[in-house]
Amino acid sequence: MTIADDSFTTEEQLTSHLSDNINTFWQQGKFSTFAGVGDIRINYAFFTQNETSFSIDNKCLVVASGRSESYLKYKELSFDLFNQGYSIFLMDHRGQGL
Repeated sequence: MTIADDSFTTEEQLTSHLSDNINTFWQQGKFSTFAGVGDIRINYAFFTQNETSFSIDNKCLVVASGRSESYLKYKELSFDLFNQGYSIFLMDHRGQGL
């Protein structure tokens, strides 16, 4: 996987990008839940490059958040990777996150 370093949001850009570009991007995602074993709610989100022609050949990444984290922590990363051409799929672990 080759990703251009200069296309990632820098610390200096984060404040302005978060309030404008990243939050606008995030609002365009698809967010839902499903019932896991024992009816435990599992939260997920995804951002696809082209919903009408998505195939296994498209570049995609799955982000699984860490213990006691939510996928919400990965807004900036999702924004940057999406702008690199990846479809992004995020999911909280069972009993963690949201």
